[in-house]
This record gives sequence, structure tokens and C-alpha cells, in this order.
Amino acid sequence: MNFYIAAEVKNDPKQEKSWEFTVGDKEDYGGYGNKELERGEAYIVYQRAITCDESVSSNDIREVNSN
Repeated sequence: MNFYIAAEVKNDPKQEKSWEFTVGDKEDYGGYGNKELERGEAYIVYQRAITCDESVSSNDIREVNSN
């Protein structure tokens, strides 16, 4: 199984609304290439969030459901 990191998105405290991220849009995000997906292939996508606030660190990994 191959895997890659599609993006690193920094937290923007000024951003008040949620936004969408498209896996495979061929853009660069935080130094990572979000490479194009191949038609007919099956993919499992995970979302990982890491939050650090002074001495507290939180880490969360979730599988993204495409339904």
C-alpha cells in the first residue's frame, strides 16, 4: 500500500468559517504536493489534526468517509 501526505494546513485564527479541501487538486500546501488521483483507483483518506497550546498537545487521526 502506498501513502503520501497531501497537505499541511496551518491554523489561521482569523478564519471563522470552515472550508473545503479537495484531495488530488494538484496544488501545493505547506510544502506537500497534493497529487492528482487516478480514475478507477480506490483510495483511503485520513485526516490528522495536531493542536499545540503552550504545554498541551492533542493529536487526532480520523478516516474520511466519502459518502
